[in-house]
Amino acid sequence: MKKTVTALAAALLLCGCARARGDRQEPVKLPEDMQTQCVFTVDDRSYEAQVERRGPDLWQWEFTAPETLEGLSMTVSGDTVRLGLEELSWSQEREGIPESSPVILIDGALDALIAGRGIECIRQGDILVETGESGGNELRAELKGGKLLKIEIDGWITAEFS
Repeated sequence: MKKTVTALAAALLLCGCARARGDRQEPVKLPEDMQTQCVFTVDDRSYEAQVERRGPDLWQWEFTAPETLEGLSMTVSGDTVRLGLEELSWSQEREGIPESSPVILIDGALDALIAGRGIECIRQGDILVETGESGGNELRAELKGGKLLKIEIDGWITAEFS
């Protein structure tokens, strides 16, 4: 009797694992250059920006909301971060920007998704869910029809794309 129960339990586990593997997909290959509208939320505060990636190491953010940040630009290029507002500008070494900066975290998550290394993908209905890690942070992305819809980083930052 004990052997029968053990065999049945093993069979159920194997069937469950096989079904989960059947739902696995190859990660979606996102374009290396992209331009998108991003609305991201951090600690119940929302921000909006036009985001552009031009090559593997150049991100450009143009904030459109909230009103206090409207017109602020942020360029992340190599080891340099440049902030600009109208005729004012300021540059900083990237290492001087906190690793918890939402822009840096979202850029890193997008870079990880674009590279596709260490990313797992599972289909849930018509949504593909990609999970992985970027800079020690867990990331979860949702895609539909090859288009990135949403990224969650460590359950702390949510970014939606259109």
